[in-house]
Amino acid sequence: MPSLKEHCFNSRKRTGYSYYKLHKWMDSQESGLGVDHRRERHDLSYIPSVIKLFGSNHVQEFLFHISEDYYSSALKWNKRQKKVFWKKIF
Repeated sequence: MPSLKEHCFNSRKRTGYSYYKLHKWMDSQESGLGVDHRRERHDLSYIPSVIKLFGSNHVQEFLFHISEDYYSSALKWNKRQKKVFWKKIF
């Protein structure tokens, strides 16, 4: 999963702004919940909260943050599956 620093870097690369407060807010539950922090603030139902707290111009980066997290998880899952697959064959 990308770190806060990586999310901010990617946002800056895309838009010229880091969206630090948004990314920090989205991942603020991570320390206690780990990867399960995605139950909080990583769901489309939070778009109204993002608009209220940060403005509608933050919605795109909110969605990119979610997609970056799940993309990272998909890559990790794929690597694990390949290892398991090859172990079963040989």
